[in-house]
Amino acid sequence: MYRCKLIISSFFLSLFIFFGCKKNEQDPFFNGATALSISGDAKQGAVGDSLIFSFGVLNSDVTDTLIKLHVRAIGAPVDKDRQFVLSVNPQLSDAQSDEYEIEKNFIIPANSLSAIVPIRIKRSARTESASATLVMDVSVNENFIPGPKLEIVGQPTSGPRFTLRWTSQLTKPAAWDDFPYAALYFCLGEYSKTKHQIIIDATGITTYDDVMAVSDRWYYIYNKCLEWLNTYNQAHPDAPLRDENGDIVEFPIF
Repeated sequence: MYRCKLIISSFFLSLFIFFGCKKNEQDPFFNGATALSISGDAKQGAVGDSLIFSFGVLNSDVTDTLIKLHVRAIGAPVDKDRQFVLSVNPQLSDAQSDEYEIEKNFIIPANSLSAIVPIRIKRSARTESASATLVMDVSVNENFIPGPKLEIVGQPTSGPRFTLRWTSQLTKPAAWDDFPYAALYFCLGEYSKTKHQIIIDATGITTYDDVMAVSDRWYYIYNKCLEWLNTYNQAHPDAPLRDENGDIVEFPIF
């Protein structure tokens, strides 16, 4: 009996040592490495791990804008500056060098766990009919490793990669029909660039970062767009407004 217990104890001890070693080898977070995650800014329209920006909602004399990339270290702060590395993913990016500007050296200050990296994106002749894509990855250095992907409902995803895409064309905002927004879809129906332009012309609204918190804003957008469309159609009784697909523009009636 004593020998049997000894054999069983030795077996479980071997398993503990084996899996403990495997954990250290396979999981860098287990051995204390400091991870780094990046995300977009919800107020600028970041959804998930990406942001789509359109110069189409701005005046034509606006030729560039600044996008904020939030950088966060996972762990305890230290009493010295720490350099980190962000790299452009060449396989997934097609943005030209003259279509954006980004710093070369990145620092998380002493006693801090975060930093903001500004990326200046530019309107170009190419973005008038296409989009530019810039994919940024966290790279390993002496201070940090790429962090895990963290998803929080209603907030931009924080993780080891962030995708930024921009164009000079109007693009469907996430607030149109993506969870957890979707209110624009229920108010205005299926997306079209024509309806999008009506929102801009009728209300001047170009971003929707506070739409969940301010329900009255949806009613305002709906009523102003309906008023704009009725005014247009009354002025053109024999030629109601049509969208880019040739369909007559209509809004739901509540």
